[in-house]
Amino acid sequence: MKITADEFLRRYAEGERDFFGIKLTNTDLSRQIITGAILGEGDLSGTDFSANVRGCNFSGSQLVGCRFDRADLTQVCFSDADLRNASFVGAKLMRADLSEANLNGADPGEYNFEYAVQTLEKWEDISYGAFEPKNILDVGEYMVGLTIDGKKYQINPWEDPFELAPQLNPLIAYTGYQFEVWHLDAALVFALTVDEKYRLESERGLSFHQW
Repeated sequence: MKITADEFLRRYAEGERDFFGIKLTNTDLSRQIITGAILGEGDLSGTDFSANVRGCNFSGSQLVGCRFDRADLTQVCFSDADLRNASFVGAKLMRADLSEANLNGADPGEYNFEYAVQTLEKWEDISYGAFEPKNILDVGEYMVGLTIDGKKYQINPWEDPFELAPQLNPLIAYTGYQFEVWHLDAALVFALTVDEKYRLESERGLSFHQW
């Protein structure tokens, strides 16, 4: 079913999320927030999705030449999609599903040290002073060097908290705090003591990821 960009955006704004099998090609949607939409088995080739498309389902779709540069692709499903020559420069692919996708000629983008530093700074902001990395350095091979409490370490600065927290927690164990991840629709990260974690689990019913 072929539709125009204006029709697609109007229907989305009205609350529609099921666009299974649509044809919407060579369209600029880079300034639109399109979350949780079902866009499977469609033809979306050449479309620019360089925006927030968290939780969208592109399973089995034609996405040849699409742009996802700097897009938030958290929990996006690309299974069995045709992503030939697509571009993902600077995209956030946290918990995205690329199983059986055709990625021939796709541009995954270059590792960006600036993004890695920004990620670590965000974790520092929520740590109540428990995580204070110093002398952050790009040491190559997707690894970052940093100093904590006078000791030097190297980590892989994943944006995925399920990958990053297990790397950081041993480095701040001496503070009594640990990064805990509560997974709802998105992953929420907290810096908690053991007692604080216990109270949230027992009194509020929160269930944190078990490492």
